[in-house]
Amino acid sequence: DRAASRQYAPSSTAGGSGGASVSGAAVSLSAADWKTPRTPWGDPDLQGTWSSQAELGVPFERAEASGGTVEILVTNAGIIRRAPAAILSEDDWNAVLETDLTAVFRWCQTFGRHMLTQQRGKIITIASLLSFQGGINTAAYAAAKGGVAQLTKTLSNEWAAKGVNVNAI
Repeated sequence: DRAASRQYAPSSTAGGSGGASVSGAAVSLSAADWKTPRTPWGDPDLQGTWSSQAELGVPFERAEASGGTVEILVTNAGIIRRAPAAILSEDDWNAVLETDLTAVFRWCQTFGRHMLTQQRGKIITIASLLSFQGGINTAAYAAAKGGVAQLTKTLSNEWAAKGVNVNAI
Protein backbone atom coordinates (compact mmCIF):
# COMPACT_ATOMS: atom_id res chain seq x y z
CA ASP A 1 0.00 0.00 0.00
CA ARG A 2 3.00 2.32 -0.17
CA ALA A 3 3.43 2.68 -3.92
CA ALA A 4 4.83 5.82 -5.47
CA SER A 5 5.31 7.23 -8.91
CA ARG A 6 7.06 10.19 -10.40
CA GLN A 7 6.57 11.16 -14.00
CA TYR A 8 8.98 13.25 -16.03
CA ALA A 9 8.75 14.00 -19.71
CA PRO A 10 10.85 16.26 -21.92
CA SER A 11 7.65 17.81 -23.20
CA SER A 12 4.03 17.17 -22.46
CA THR A 13 0.52 18.51 -22.69
CA ALA A 14 -0.97 19.72 -19.46
CA GLY A 15 -4.46 18.50 -18.82
CA GLY A 16 -7.24 20.62 -17.42
CA SER A 17 -8.82 23.73 -18.77
CA GLY A 18 -8.12 23.92 -22.46
CA GLY A 19 -5.40 21.24 -22.45
CA ALA A 20 -2.68 23.87 -22.77
CA SER A 21 0.52 22.75 -24.40
CA VAL A 22 3.53 22.98 -22.14
CA SER A 23 7.13 23.22 -23.26
CA GLY A 24 9.47 21.58 -20.80
CA ALA A 25 8.81 18.80 -18.35
CA ALA A 26 5.83 17.82 -16.28
CA VAL A 27 6.45 16.29 -12.89
CA SER A 28 3.91 14.28 -10.98
CA LEU A 29 4.28 12.99 -7.44
CA SER A 30 1.86 10.30 -6.44
CA ALA A 31 2.96 8.52 -3.34
CA ALA A 32 1.58 6.60 -0.43
CA ASP A 33 5.11 6.80 0.91
CA TRP A 34 6.93 9.59 -0.92
CA LYS A 35 10.31 8.22 0.17
CA THR A 36 9.98 5.04 -1.90
CA PRO A 37 9.58 6.17 -5.51
CA ARG A 38 9.45 4.22 -8.70
CA THR A 39 11.32 6.24 -11.25
CA PRO A 40 10.26 6.80 -14.84
CA TRP A 41 11.54 4.43 -17.45
CA GLY A 42 13.62 2.67 -14.77
CA ASP A 43 16.18 5.48 -15.05
CA PRO A 44 19.02 4.63 -12.63
CA ASP A 45 20.04 8.29 -12.45
CA LEU A 46 16.74 9.11 -10.76
CA GLN A 47 16.95 6.44 -8.06
CA GLY A 48 17.06 7.70 -4.50
CA THR A 49 15.12 8.15 -1.31
CA TRP A 50 13.80 11.60 -2.29
CA SER A 51 14.04 12.54 1.37
CA SER A 52 16.43 15.47 0.99
CA GLN A 53 16.03 18.84 -0.65
CA ALA A 54 19.04 18.07 -2.87
CA GLU A 55 17.39 14.92 -4.26
CA LEU A 56 14.19 16.82 -4.97
CA GLY A 57 16.17 19.13 -7.27
CA VAL A 58 17.15 16.24 -9.57
CA PRO A 59 14.22 16.73 -12.00
CA PHE A 60 15.29 20.34 -12.61
CA GLU A 61 18.90 19.36 -13.17
CA ARG A 62 17.82 16.67 -15.65
CA ALA A 63 15.46 19.01 -17.49
CA GLU A 64 18.05 21.78 -17.72
CA ALA A 65 20.70 19.33 -18.93
CA SER A 66 18.39 18.40 -21.81
CA GLY A 67 17.62 22.04 -22.62
CA GLY A 68 14.18 22.07 -20.98
CA THR A 69 12.55 23.25 -17.80
CA VAL A 70 10.07 21.84 -15.31
CA GLU A 71 6.89 23.87 -15.47
CA ILE A 72 4.27 21.75 -13.69
CA LEU A 73 4.26 19.96 -10.34
CA VAL A 74 1.35 17.83 -9.14
CA THR A 75 1.62 16.68 -5.53
CA ASN A 76 -0.66 13.72 -4.97
CA ALA A 77 0.82 12.14 -1.85
CA GLY A 78 -1.61 10.70 0.62
CA ILE A 79 -2.18 7.99 3.19
CA ILE A 80 -4.86 7.62 5.81
CA ARG A 81 -4.79 5.88 9.17
CA ARG A 82 -8.30 5.51 10.55
CA ALA A 83 -8.79 5.40 14.31
CA PRO A 84 -10.78 7.31 16.89
CA ALA A 85 -8.78 10.40 17.88
CA ALA A 86 -8.64 9.25 21.49
CA ILE A 87 -6.59 6.17 20.53
CA LEU A 88 -4.78 7.29 17.36
CA SER A 89 -1.11 6.40 17.84
CA GLU A 90 1.58 9.04 17.59
CA ASP A 91 3.31 6.91 14.95
CA ASP A 92 0.15 6.91 12.80
CA TRP A 93 -0.31 10.66 13.33
CA ASN A 94 3.30 11.34 12.32
CA ALA A 95 3.17 9.04 9.28
CA VAL A 96 0.07 10.77 7.91
CA LEU A 97 1.34 14.30 8.55
CA GLU A 98 4.77 13.50 7.07
CA THR A 99 3.29 12.03 3.91
CA ASP A 100 0.21 14.15 3.40
CA LEU A 101 1.50 17.57 4.45
CA THR A 102 5.24 17.77 5.08
CA ALA A 103 6.15 16.00 1.82
CA VAL A 104 3.82 18.31 -0.10
CA PHE A 105 5.53 21.32 1.47
CA ARG A 106 9.01 19.99 0.64
CA TRP A 107 8.10 19.38 -3.02
CA CYS A 108 6.36 22.76 -3.35
CA GLN A 109 9.25 24.58 -1.70
CA THR A 110 11.91 22.91 -3.83
CA PHE A 111 10.05 23.22 -7.12
CA GLY A 112 8.75 26.67 -6.20
CA ARG A 113 12.31 27.99 -5.84
CA HIS A 114 13.12 26.90 -9.38
CA MET A 115 9.81 28.15 -10.76
CA LEU A 116 10.27 31.54 -9.09
CA THR A 117 13.68 31.81 -10.76
CA GLN A 118 12.03 30.96 -14.11
CA GLN A 119 9.18 33.38 -13.30
CA ARG A 120 6.67 30.76 -14.41
CA GLY A 121 5.24 27.46 -13.32
CA LYS A 122 2.18 25.70 -12.04
CA ILE A 123 1.79 23.69 -8.87
CA ILE A 124 -1.31 21.61 -8.23
CA THR A 125 -1.85 20.14 -4.78
CA ILE A 126 -4.47 17.54 -3.94
CA ALA A 127 -6.72 18.54 -1.08
CA SER A 128 -9.82 16.70 0.15
CA LEU A 129 -13.36 17.39 1.20
CA LEU A 130 -11.95 16.79 4.68
CA SER A 131 -9.86 19.94 4.13
CA PHE A 132 -13.06 21.81 4.91
CA GLN A 133 -15.06 19.50 7.17
CA GLY A 134 -14.07 17.08 9.87
CA GLY A 135 -14.46 13.38 9.42
CA ILE A 136 -14.91 10.48 11.79
CA ASN A 137 -11.82 8.48 12.73
CA THR A 138 -9.70 10.63 10.40
CA ALA A 139 -8.08 13.19 12.72
CA ALA A 140 -4.60 13.07 11.16
CA TYR A 141 -5.84 12.95 7.56
CA ALA A 142 -8.28 15.86 8.07
CA ALA A 143 -5.58 17.90 9.81
CA ALA A 144 -3.06 17.21 7.05
CA LYS A 145 -5.45 17.96 4.20
CA GLY A 146 -6.63 21.11 5.99
CA GLY A 147 -2.96 22.07 6.12
CA VAL A 148 -2.59 21.38 2.39
CA ALA A 149 -5.52 23.71 1.67
CA GLN A 150 -3.99 26.50 3.76
CA LEU A 151 -0.48 25.89 2.38
CA THR A 152 -1.88 26.13 -1.14
CA LYS A 153 -3.55 29.46 -0.37
CA THR A 154 -0.38 30.82 1.24
CA LEU A 155 1.86 29.79 -1.66
CA SER A 156 -0.63 31.20 -4.14
CA ASN A 157 -0.68 34.52 -2.30
CA GLU A 158 3.13 34.65 -2.19
CA TRP A 159 3.92 33.44 -5.69
CA ALA A 160 1.09 34.43 -8.07
CA ALA A 161 2.51 37.88 -8.77
CA LYS A 162 5.85 36.22 -9.57
CA GLY A 163 4.43 33.98 -12.31
CA VAL A 164 3.85 30.78 -10.31
CA ASN A 165 0.26 29.59 -10.02
CA VAL A 166 -0.58 27.34 -7.06
CA ASN A 167 -4.00 25.70 -6.85
CA ALA A 168 -5.61 22.72 -5.15
CA ILE A 169 -8.15 20.26 -6.40
